[in-house]
Amino acid sequence: YPQSETVCVKADGSGEVMWTNKQKNYEQSMLIHRGHVFCVNDNVIAYCWDLKSGKQKWKSRLAGPVSASPTLIGDRIYASNEKGTTFIFEANPDKFQSLGTNQLGDEAFATPTILDGKIYARVASGKGPNRQETLYCIGK
Repeated sequence: YPQSETVCVKADGSGEVMWTNKQKNYEQSMLIHRGHVFCVNDNVIAYCWDLKSGKQKWKSRLAGPVSASPTLIGDRIYASNEKGTTFIFEANPDKFQSLGTNQLGDEAFATPTILDGKIYARVASGKGPNRQETLYCIGK
């Protein structure tokens, strides 16, 4: 920061930089799954990088803007944008595979939480004095 950069540092206390690239994830956390890094960057592009080399496996543009971090459930990634749209795609390093989208409310800044097989999502609808926040629980 302030330059766009992602840095992978070896987690052995040595501080050794394993790889870098020119992508920026200022607010959003990244996910590590089966030897790969998945993220949705500040420009609302989903990426998959090889964890050891940093080699880009794929990228795909979503719609944004985005503040929430992606969430991993099994082999699926759920990524919500600030307009309340959640994108669901496979945590597959071979290719970007969209599994669908859904819309809850008009705004979503919070990262969905997963607990006991349920997804909890906080969203808002409306503007000004008519703005209403809602907590959804999705699951059985």
